[in-house]
Amino acid sequence: MKPDIKEIAYKLYEEFISEDFNDFDKEIESNIFIGAIYFKILNKKPIHFIVLRQISDKYYECLKLSSFYEFATHNDVFYHLSIERQTYIIETDINFYLNEDEIKNSILIEDVPKEFFEELKKFTELPEDAKVEYKGLLKRGFFYPVGNKWISSFKQKELDIVKNYHLRIFEILDEIESTYDNIVNLPPERIENYRLSLVASTEKKTALGKNFVLYKEPEHDFINVIVSPDFLGKNIKVFLQDEEIYEGRLEDVVIAIKVEDAKTVDLEKLAKDIKVEEEQW
Repeated sequence: MKPDIKEIAYKLYEEFISEDFNDFDKEIESNIFIGAIYFKILNKKPIHFIVLRQISDKYYECLKLSSFYEFATHNDVFYHLSIERQTYIIETDINFYLNEDEIKNSILIEDVPKEFFEELKKFTELPEDAKVEYKGLLKRGFFYPVGNKWISSFKQKELDIVKNYHLRIFEILDEIESTYDNIVNLPPERIENYRLSLVASTEKKTALGKNFVLYKEPEHDFINVIVSPDFLGKNIKVFLQDEEIYEGRLEDVVIAIKVEDAKTVDLEKLAKDIKVEEEQW
């Protein structure tokens, strides 16, 4: 019987992650660059990661890299790390959040080319169905239906490595939300077109827009528009289907939309119809 290449690769992967590592012996003072790749010991495992975007005054969203490209799916983007002369995959479905000190205490490896990084950011903002159909510049793995045991096991272990940092998003959002005062009240009829048909099976708490993240607070019936920190201190407008729903000087990155029964709102559908722009004078 022909050997299963993925099974062989998975055994090598398990061996690789079975060893624990101590953190660096001395403090490292790296600068923080959006679009740069770093190396760090995290959860006692050596990892490479790319800084994708800043999401608050002190936290950054990062994506994990792996040299086990044999498990690449349509969510994984191939990248050749020139300094190591090795091919990695950027796992766009394995994101996590580090603060300034944690990134500074990492080894800066290299900046990725600007064109590649801009395309990578756009790809991460696509809904899942669009990612499957993506035909752009990025080289990706194949689409694998749910159920391939080697890929599923690999992805689960990759997430486990950064799980505590992945779940930080809820702490970060709670911290941000405790200080916001920008509230938009939408009439019920404006949100009806965005109701989920199967709440139990399709509900998501977050969705990405072009320059914002939507976060659902079902217990308080809020949907938060968390905009890019680049807008802080600027006059902005927020539109829903080209109708202006908010205008003002932004002193906080969160704009809260008060929505009745927020848990039934399809965030990905809503994100497609929201637009955030700096007001032009």
